[in-house]
Amino acid sequence: MRLKGTIVKVAMLLILTFVINESYAQSNNILDSAILASAQPSESKLIFLTDAEKAKDLAKLDINKDKLKLFVVGGIVSVVFNNDKDFENKYSIEYYDYGCTGPDKKTLQAYNNTVFTYLSKTFGKSWLKEIRTDVAGLKDYKKNR
Repeated sequence: MRLKGTIVKVAMLLILTFVINESYAQSNNILDSAILASAQPSESKLIFLTDAEKAKDLAKLDINKDKLKLFVVGGIVSVVFNNDKDFENKYSIEYYDYGCTGPDKKTLQAYNNTVFTYLSKTFGKSWLKEIRTDVAGLKDYKKNR
């Protein structure tokens, strides 16, 4: 009889864990949607997103608004290279350096990869020779092309 009671308790615990996880995932999805709809700039929104797909959606919104960004996670001090402005002007894009802290790696790379794809479709391969090498996700993008 004691074994049956233990099995019931374990089953109840598993069911409760599943319900809590589903509720958490749903609340994150709602939160991500609210973040996307807010008037905050993309660099602020990206910090709070938990879903890489929502980061891609954010990049697409920025592309449609012609407010492209490429995100860098650097060190304590932001680095600006001499040719950054040339690249930004030529490709109508802005580098944004989070310094040593920033969004989740997956969301950051999902955003940048969407922008990389846009740049390739719009400008061919030329931008790859001019972009900063420290842009988040660039090495993986080049490997997987």
